[in-house]
Amino acid sequence: MRTITFMLCLPFLAVGCDSRESEKLASQPNAQSKATATSNARSSLGETKHESRETDPKIQLDNKLARLDQDIESLKKNVADATHPQQARQILAQQNPIPQFVQDMISLSMQHPQTQTAVDAMLAAVARSQGEQKVIAMDHLLQHFADRLKLKKMVDQFLKEIPSPETESYILKIIQSAPNPETKAYAMLGYSNYVDQIQPFCNALRANPRLSGRLPQTQMDYINTPRTNQQKEMRESVLQTLIEKYSDLVYRGRKTFGEVASAELYELQNLSVGKTAPDLVGNDMDGMEFRLSDYRGKVVMLDFWGHWCPPCRAMYGHEQQLVEKLGGVPFALIGVNSDPKIETAINAINDENLSWRNFWIGPKGTNGPIAKQWNIAAWPTVYLIDAQGVVRHKDILGDDLNAALQSMLAEMGHDVDLEGIQ
Repeated sequence: MRTITFMLCLPFLAVGCDSRESEKLASQPNAQSKATATSNARSSLGETKHESRETDPKIQLDNKLARLDQDIESLKKNVADATHPQQARQILAQQNPIPQFVQDMISLSMQHPQTQTAVDAMLAAVARSQGEQKVIAMDHLLQHFADRLKLKKMVDQFLKEIPSPETESYILKIIQSAPNPETKAYAMLGYSNYVDQIQPFCNALRANPRLSGRLPQTQMDYINTPRTNQQKEMRESVLQTLIEKYSDLVYRGRKTFGEVASAELYELQNLSVGKTAPDLVGNDMDGMEFRLSDYRGKVVMLDFWGHWCPPCRAMYGHEQQLVEKLGGVPFALIGVNSDPKIETAINAINDENLSWRNFWIGPKGTNGPIAKQWNIAAWPTVYLIDAQGVVRHKDILGDDLNAALQSMLAEMGHDVDLEGIQ
């Protein structure tokens, strides 16, 4: 379970007009390349000082980037001057310089495959293109230059983008192209995280129609379509492979890939929508032991929260209204508090009139045993569990939460109106 960050329309690699930016995502040249570069500071990897300005690949790249900017500005003007939308669409289709630019970058990289410019050219093509053209550029980049790229940073960037079928395919191609076990394991875990965050993106976009209206319909269809059993099995297989083959490799200098993958696999197999929630056993704020299963027969809203967390505090009012409104129906709000000091939690409960029962994770806070068992990485995290103990919704907030509660209670014969509760 991962926190998501919207970066709508952010260029994938932020190359822009300056090809030097691409070096941030390309590996450093080897010793021989550095020696060659020293002999001619203006030349790229493997180029010599005897090359003319016309054939210098770095200069060719800079010229093509400058020409692209000019063509795009000209296209914008022509579209703006169009007299009707159909004419504007025709101009876009006929004068779009991106397809030719991508082909020029591929040609340039093939003519000078050993140079840094070859990598820069393809990074520029990926950054400047969209849709099919971006797929073409990415395919060429990964096929020919995977060993010269900072693939981990590329995976991190993909996890910040709004999900799309193209992005998913890129991560899978990075897994295939990874030049070493560490990078392959990193990309595999990245794929699991990517798939896991599609539903939270879906929820967030549904709550923000203005943002979703700016996305292509094909991308919205991809986000809104539930994952198939085959896709779920693929994610499970990726995590299982991580545990079996890369378990001891260190992930980000702290945990191992095996530890992280095991937690994700547990969540996938036991905490996915449609699974019977594992029992949760712990102590409340008075030190009394109780269980999640004590509340079978009721719709349970299980909220992982902490007073240290501003978004959690912002939910207090909403939760208070829900408890008051649903007092006469089979509903229970159960909190799982992650404040390291129990006094902080008790004071918050008293001061804010949080009248529902809470588990306390313990002095390890967000690293406590309950948070680990449920693989909680984002706070707050809310689960809705039905009267039979089955997970019906997760990562759900706001109006979506109200609508889901209404529906679940209606299934039990209790019609409630939660409209206006925020």
